[in-house]
Amino acid sequence: MFYLGSWVSRIKQSILEMTDILATLGLEGGGEAGGEAVSGVSRPEDEFEVDDALPLPEKIQKYLQSEMIIHRLYLVRELAGYAHLLGTNETQIVVLPVLDELKQDVEPVIRQALVEQLPLIAENLSDASGQQCIISNILPIAVQLTRDPNPQVRLSTTEALIGLAIAMDVKVIEEHILPVVSSLANDSSQEEYRVEAARLVQHLAKHMGRDLCIEFALPLMSKLASDNFRIRKVIGGNIGPLATVVGTEIATTQLLPLYLKLVQDEIWGVRKACAESLVALSSVLSPEDRTANLVDMFGKLAEDQSRWVRSASFEALGHFIATFEGTQVDPKLVKYFTGMALETTGKYADSELVAFCAFDFPAVLYTIGGARWPEVKETYIKLSTDLQWKVRRPLAYSLHEVARLIGKNATSTDLLPLFEALLKDLDEVKVGVVKNLASFMALLEGETREKYFSLISDITSETSNWRFRRYIARQMGALSDLYSPALVKESLVPVSLILCQDPVAAVRTAAHEQMGRVINRLTRAEALPCDFLNQIVGLGVLSPESSFIDRQIFVHICGGVVADMSVQDFATTFLPTLLVLVTDRVPNVRLGVAQVFATMSTLGAYKDNETVRQQLAILAQDRDRDVVYYAKAHTRTTPPTQQ
Repeated sequence: MFYLGSWVSRIKQSILEMTDILATLGLEGGGEAGGEAVSGVSRPEDEFEVDDALPLPEKIQKYLQSEMIIHRLYLVRELAGYAHLLGTNETQIVVLPVLDELKQDVEPVIRQALVEQLPLIAENLSDASGQQCIISNILPIAVQLTRDPNPQVRLSTTEALIGLAIAMDVKVIEEHILPVVSSLANDSSQEEYRVEAARLVQHLAKHMGRDLCIEFALPLMSKLASDNFRIRKVIGGNIGPLATVVGTEIATTQLLPLYLKLVQDEIWGVRKACAESLVALSSVLSPEDRTANLVDMFGKLAEDQSRWVRSASFEALGHFIATFEGTQVDPKLVKYFTGMALETTGKYADSELVAFCAFDFPAVLYTIGGARWPEVKETYIKLSTDLQWKVRRPLAYSLHEVARLIGKNATSTDLLPLFEALLKDLDEVKVGVVKNLASFMALLEGETREKYFSLISDITSETSNWRFRRYIARQMGALSDLYSPALVKESLVPVSLILCQDPVAAVRTAAHEQMGRVINRLTRAEALPCDFLNQIVGLGVLSPESSFIDRQIFVHICGGVVADMSVQDFATTFLPTLLVLVTDRVPNVRLGVAQVFATMSTLGAYKDNETVRQQLAILAQDRDRDVVYYAKAHTRTTPPTQQ
């Protein structure tokens, strides 16, 4: 038996409690007070159960005829699963005949659930005969329910038609769906039908293709643009998506005039919809038409009497400015953008808009260019000290990108104070700077960069947040390239070794993977950094004082550096100790060794290396099956899978 979820259980419990109350009043079974209870009335415990032991055809027929809504709802929501199990041929016999009966169900919730299932059922009818079933059996149901009296059913039907259209050819859309849209659009009896038609055009545009949009959608939109305000609102939202399909020429000659008309509509909801379409339309227009028509128009939206229109406009402003890439951005737009954050323009100040300003700042600066940094510098500084951490957080993440755009001089004078402040901020903010520390450091002058070198060790030693240590570990190679070999050897190497032995595995793994780059940085200055390498090798040496954990760390470091070191250097430094560990008494150490040699066998420099082949053969005879698994992995044609 199968129960229909916890919500059914709650219904059952309520019914049982009500039955108990009636019993205490002498009314159980429906008799009058003091009268005799009606015999044969059972408690409703079994009424909600579904008999999964029934064959599928019998189950469908039983619960299709059930008087209980919950049974029919269960059946409808299982139909797509049945279609998946049955395949195309059996679905046509068992499932499709049920749909016609369900579409006439008296309960709106059943009809709504049915249309939601139609695209899912169609996904299981992928062959040629299945496609014909979609056209002949499934699509007509959706078409009929577009005029359902219940608004929720109609809304779900619109979404179902869009879902069905995704898998259809343009020809099928033209022949079977667009006539429905046209019929709804021309129906003067109910406004809801025309709203539904406008929504369908909006979502079907990208599936219709350019030619069909020009032939069908544009005339329909032009006609509906003079209809009721609810329809005009949908049309205003349609212009952007449609513009991306029809291209620059048609968007300029037909959609732009329509947009400029609707953006002055007397109803604020229509103007708000136009504000939300601004970016998509702007991205299609030529630079000349964009500047000539949309800049001043944005000013009107930004000064709109409706707060909601202003909010939608400013929310889109950063993306709108980004569409001017490669062209001169009007200073008026930049001023509107900076006004989102500055206290002097309290008219536009809004906590959400400030967050949008912070998030979009790098894109805006990239678009206007670093030379115009002075126009937005005050805004950036203001944002970085905002009271909301959700505003400061995107600033921390974008600090290195801003530094790259404005150059080293402006970075030193304008960003370093912010850099220091953000490093002392909440972890939710600080993480953005730490994650991109090497990228920011690379944009500092040499002396300034060395001044902040101690930050690397400070971050790794002072924080209890292991994710910060992992972020630093991931950047050790890049950081080593920024400093002199002497400074790397003196200060960065100890940090690397500490991270390699971190108590958190994710930190150790990141440090192991970067160790090869650190070693390469040192070998460019001296033959081999013996002291440093001896420290690493010392971890892998068997001795009474050694720990298997140290030997594991050594093995993992070998795995991290082998691809970055020359065959000769690796053979001279790490290989002798690694060979000893092939017979280590701890299985996990041998497992790591097997993984290292398996990795070496995939590298071109070790492809025919006899030592590698011999060690893998030894490990393939190991008594531990996991060691054997990885030792034999190099002989497989497919990657090892988790056992």
